[in-house]
Amino acid sequence: MRPTTPQRLGICKYDLGAFTAHGVDHLELRGFGLEWQGMIPDYYTGGIKVDAFKNLDIEDFAGRGPHDETPAIVIRDGQDATVKNSRPTAGRLVTMERVVRGKAE
Repeated sequence: MRPTTPQRLGICKYDLGAFTAHGVDHLELRGFGLEWQGMIPDYYTGGIKVDAFKNLDIEDFAGRGPHDETPAIVIRDGQDATVKNSRPTAGRLVTMERVVRGKAE
C-alpha cells in the first residue's frame, strides 16, 4: 500500500486501481468491498486492477469503478482468472483483456 495524496510525496500519475497487483501467482480476494469517496483522480482506472498474473480468484466482491465509465475490476495479460459471486454497486463489473482461460460467473 502507498499513499495517493498529498502530491508533495512525489506520487506519479499511473493507471491505478484502489487495489493493484502486478506479476502475482495464486492471488485470492474473498469478501472484498470497495467504496470510493470524494473526487477521484483520472489516473484511477479500476477498482481492482490485476495484470501479468497466473491463477487469480476473486469471489464475493462488491464495489464499483472510480468513475462512471470505468469497471469495478480490470484484469489484463494473464492466465486462469475467475470472478464469481460478485456484483458491481454501479456500472460494469469486469473487463478482461488478453486473458487465457478467464471467466466471470
